Amino acid sequence: MKIFLEVMLLEKPKVAIIGLDGANKTTAELVGITSLYEFISTIPPYTPPSWTSILTGVNPAKHGVIGWQKVQLKENKVSLMTSRDVKYPRLSELLESANLKSILINLPMTYPSRGIKKKDKTIIVSDWAAPEQTIFPKKLEEKYREYLVDPPHEWYKHKKREYPKKVKEYTETRLNLYYDLLEKE
Repeated sequence: MKIFLEVMLLEKPKVAIIGLDGANKTTAELVGITSLYEFISTIPPYTPPSWTSILTGVNPAKHGVIGWQKVQLKENKVSLMTSRDVKYPRLSELLESANLKSILINLPMTYPSRGIKKKDKTIIVSDWAAPEQTIFPKKLEEKYREYLVDPPHEWYKHKKREYPKKVKEYTETRLNLYYDLLEKE
């Protein structure tokens, strides 16, 4: 027992947050999750505001992300929301303030990485919707370049049986990247 406690004290605690975007009770049951809390989301219950609320701890009215696009009335234009549009610090920035490391993988509103203010101890892997597949810091992007394959967005260009294979191939490639980053970094 004493040896176990000493080992526990030597190891730094680690926390992983894994999310299934668009999951519901049926999805959870399919992957074997049986004890569930009430499924709730943000208003609107949509990927960008939901994930940004998870990362910031505030609702969309406060963090400013309500969808993929923003309307700029003065300029009479519509553009994509980016990491620069998030008005509250993210969990990774708060962890950095406490001198802790974090890795953000596949999270909306984390591209471009320059929109995240505190990131000296943070690794950021762009998400499926980012205009380019990147890793911050750049030295890691060079190291993992082979894993930064483009997501198979153009489903309509593939035969019905071919597209799921493309998604699986993309997912397996990216999982190899994630496992390596989480293990080594």
